[in-house]
Amino acid sequence: MAFFNNIVSRFLNAKTAGSLAPPYLNRKGTLQPPALVRIGRSYFDSSRILMSEQYVDGTSIPSVYLESAVEIIQYVLLRAFLQFKKASGS
Repeated sequence: MAFFNNIVSRFLNAKTAGSLAPPYLNRKGTLQPPALVRIGRSYFDSSRILMSEQYVDGTSIPSVYLESAVEIIQYVLLRAFLQFKKASGS
């Protein structure tokens, strides 16, 4: 599955790499944080460090929401594939 640079794909990349939690190191020991993680000062407030997927107000986005987004995307892609396959006669 291809992962593109958006919050869901960054979540999936970090999950696959085993780097969802601090110190955000993947299996090779390279820094690979999930989306919206800032190492150092936040873009929104110089006194706050964002340490997980968060809304602008600093509240965390529950992982279950991101997992649900993954399920929806997989469902839509499967339906599109099946419709294409049916239309092409394969």
